[in-house]
Amino acid sequence: MNKMKHLFYMLLCGLLFLDITGCSGKKTTKATAGEPKTVETALGDLKAAMVTASPEAQNKFRSDVIFPVRYAKLDVALANLKTMAGDASLNAQQKDAVNGLIDVIQKDQSTPQPAAQ
Repeated sequence: MNKMKHLFYMLLCGLLFLDITGCSGKKTTKATAGEPKTVETALGDLKAAMVTASPEAQNKFRSDVIFPVRYAKLDVALANLKTMAGDASLNAQQKDAVNGLIDVIQKDQSTPQPAAQ
């Protein structure tokens, strides 16, 4: 019985150590100053900026941008973002985030994709 307790505590300590040191397998998507932004990080920035937008703008953002990006329809998302950039109800921070995502998508689309094998 004593050996079982000892083994249990050792396993528990090992799991706690792995949890504390961050070995959970999660990867951060936050871009640093030297890294180019990805569509996901730019979309995250725009999501954060849209928190203060009107409910109508938020709904339009979800249906016209998030869903097309999720399903890899970047050309649809890009067209909707260009329309959204002219929305008068958005503040300067939101428009900057919209334009940032537009730039990232355009760069992503202009980068040649590797051929499928």
